[in-house]
Amino acid sequence: MRQGKNKNKIYSRFDIGRVPVTSVDVAKPETAQQFRERLAKEEEARINAPIKAAEQQLAATLRQMTEELAQTWRLPLDKLQRFDRNYADALHVELSLPKENQDANPEALMQSVKAEFKTFVDNLPSKGYVFNNSVRFQSFIQTQIVFGGVKIDQSSLATMFAWLVNHECFSESELRYVPELVPPTEAEPEPEVQPLTLSEALMVAEGDRDKLLRDAVEFDWLNAHRSMIEVWTASLARDWNIYPSPADWKFLFDKHTGYFVQRNLQFTPANLDKARVMMSRTRRWLQAETAQEVYDRLLVAGTVSYANYVGRFNQLGTKWTRPCRESGISAYAND
Repeated sequence: MRQGKNKNKIYSRFDIGRVPVTSVDVAKPETAQQFRERLAKEEEARINAPIKAAEQQLAATLRQMTEELAQTWRLPLDKLQRFDRNYADALHVELSLPKENQDANPEALMQSVKAEFKTFVDNLPSKGYVFNNSVRFQSFIQTQIVFGGVKIDQSSLATMFAWLVNHECFSESELRYVPELVPPTEAEPEPEVQPLTLSEALMVAEGDRDKLLRDAVEFDWLNAHRSMIEVWTASLARDWNIYPSPADWKFLFDKHTGYFVQRNLQFTPANLDKARVMMSRTRRWLQAETAQEVYDRLLVAGTVSYANYVGRFNQLGTKWTRPCRESGISAYAND
């Protein structure tokens, strides 16, 4: 048999099987549904682009303002105290703190402020902090009272102190941190034993079977909605900068005394939103309401007219269903 120089040369149609074939990936055509979804996403991105740009600009402006305020509060005390009282509102930092009752007796209010301040400073060593000079802190508190109408208690003082510390406003000669003063951390308690699931409790032959069944039913009820609660807590962190404490969880979800159990509420998005608004109205979480939720309440209470309600809706636009602080509204303005 004659050997060709090119083994892959085609002499007839029967030689095609010897030709090497390279596979080529061909993109699948876009379906009509995918096409519509892509167009919808592109349109949504186009519409939201100016809003996102404005939000980013606002965030950048707020960061710059905060840094400028921090630089002012870092000034040496002698320069800080030279500020004319008539222009000292430039030193005020908005911390969204609860407001004091404007009808409160001034003398009683002054005594309360002094007592709260002394208690707070006396407790600082347990956290490792020691004041050598508290004038800067007192000046900061004064601006919050005069220009913010802030209610002075242990919580608001902690927020003010944390702001000054986090922005490194105290000099070493004013405030010292002595870690040796912090009491040793107590051993963590043993983790709470979770109740049996319903299927496990049904297999129990001895003991308080009724109690086991009650606990198991409640545990299964909460656990069945865990994914919804996780989505809700993610929303609290993302949109409201709220991170519930263990006390908050107990208040809301305790299987015997919690908000949901006491009111026999089902785990639904609407009821979780109701819980958020309740936590805001009781000031466990500050400003945790949308502009719409604030104005719905004011409309029902008769504080605003329907025309005012509609006008505010038209004015706020997309911010109507966003946290009220984003539009400069206070959830407690009319309390």
